[in-house]
Amino acid sequence: RTDDTIKKHRFRTHTYTSLTFCDKCTKTLFGLLRQGEQCRDCGYNVHRSCISELPPCC
Repeated sequence: RTDDTIKKHRFRTHTYTSLTFCDKCTKTLFGLLRQGEQCRDCGYNVHRSCISELPPCC
């Protein structure tokens, strides 16, 4: 990969309407609203607490 193709995650708070699992820890994203964060570019779903453990790129 060259520097031109590296794309960093762009997370935003997301409300899921069906059962969804964290792509990092595989646990359920629980709650009724704003259960987790979703990357705007690749759709990666994570708990807020798992974001710091991710590789920075899509």
